[in-house]
Amino acid sequence: MAKSEQSSTVPVSAPADDRAASEPPPAGLLAQIVDHLPIALTVQDHDGRFILANAAAAAHLAIPLEALIGASPGDFLPGAEAVDRREWEIDLIRSGKSTTIEEKVAGPEGERTWLTRHQGMRILDRTLLLTSSLDITERKQVEEGLLQRVNFDDLTGLPNRILIRDRVDLILRDRDRRFALAFIDLDNFKHINDYYSHAVGDALLLKIAQRIAKRLRGSDMLARISGDEFLLLLDPIEDGSQIATIVEQILADLKQPFHIEAFEVFTSASIGVSVHPEHGLTYEELRRNADSAMYRAKSDAKGAAIYFDLDVGRAITARMELEQRLRLAIRDCRFCCAFQPKVDIR
Repeated sequence: MAKSEQSSTVPVSAPADDRAASEPPPAGLLAQIVDHLPIALTVQDHDGRFILANAAAAAHLAIPLEALIGASPGDFLPGAEAVDRREWEIDLIRSGKSTTIEEKVAGPEGERTWLTRHQGMRILDRTLLLTSSLDITERKQVEEGLLQRVNFDDLTGLPNRILIRDRVDLILRDRDRRFALAFIDLDNFKHINDYYSHAVGDALLLKIAQRIAKRLRGSDMLARISGDEFLLLLDPIEDGSQIATIVEQILADLKQPFHIEAFEVFTSASIGVSVHPEHGLTYEELRRNADSAMYRAKSDAKGAAIYFDLDVGRAITARMELEQRLRLAIRDCRFCCAFQPKVDIR
């Protein structure tokens, strides 16, 4: 038993090689370790000039490592951008604060790379800027893809109902601002799908989106909110004539033939328009009133535009009330069938 305990005991004194290993590594070894880190690492002095950088940092900045030492980031940027960057870094160094930022930089071959940078100050009582950077391009691409799916239509690339609602809600913070919503619905689109094909129908939707977009100003927004329905935000507007000009141009454009594959496709659209603040103070109210005016246009004369007013609102409300009453009467068996003969008195 005693022999067994003695054989498993670790010697207290370490060999000479182990003692050497416990001493600080030589500067050359540290430099190699820093140079092989997968994270870009730089150190800048109080003037913002690099006094240390590793190979990953040189690769991120697309600048030879030997050219970095003694230089500052602003030396590799154009005019005003260089001045702004240098002033920002000097302020950061003198503030003594740490920060984390995300920025897009040019890669070695002109591609854009996203980096997340953590920057900290004061090392060994010296005012130095230590920056560690990590390539997050792949993560950003995933985020942008998810954002695209959430806010944009897959077929046309237009904003969807979520994005245009957010935009209108933002505009509504200015209660005195005048803008218009135009609800655009294609006429007989189902017949086009049935007669030609859904592929032709999809191509038509894409061409319609492009044709409408040509009439818009930079501040306007066109969204596809469902199959053949588009919602147009006209912002800002000064008077009704400004709305009428754009809407009439769109109606005329959509009546022109579309050349898709070997077909010449004709269509038209019915448009309903509501204006803030006259026709509503919320997105949902404005959209609903524009939708109501559009249905009135379809029932009166397809391929036209109707502006919402109180008469349109009353007509839609009356129709909805009648429909609900009929549905309740059917459910409760309150219809009474009567025999009504037709007689020719001659």
